[in-house]
Amino acid sequence: MMLQRFMRSRFVRELDAGPIVEFAIIAPVLVLMLIGVIELAWAFNTRNTYVTAVREGARFAAVQVAPTGNPCTDHLAAIRTVVRSRVTAGVDAVPDANITCAFASGNVTVRIVNQPYVSRTRVSLPRFLSQAITLNATATFRWERAS
Repeated sequence: MMLQRFMRSRFVRELDAGPIVEFAIIAPVLVLMLIGVIELAWAFNTRNTYVTAVREGARFAAVQVAPTGNPCTDHLAAIRTVVRSRVTAGVDAVPDANITCAFASGNVTVRIVNQPYVSRTRVSLPRFLSQAITLNATATFRWERAS
């Protein structure tokens, strides 16, 4: 009884396909925007992971005793190991070439440079975009000389 009354109502009789067509046009745009927002959030999360990793690497380097007076040359392999250990699963491994260490005027600076960002949504980005997105992170600590 209720269904028959609803079907005869003015609302149902005047319903046309306009809203359905509008939704069909807008839905793909909204889905692409949603995927873009998710991808951007993952990119920021990945960069934040890299910042944490280089901060731990710089902290590790800052407390090392360096026989030659340069913790970057004496402990570079260990610094890179610390940085790589702080990069969590799900984030691409950082090669040795992208982890740099510099020592100048008593400060140790550890960097991840030119690390390409890989899409997490399985949506292939256009070639010009996927090659253009690189992540960098830098941390500087004062070198604590042991007395």
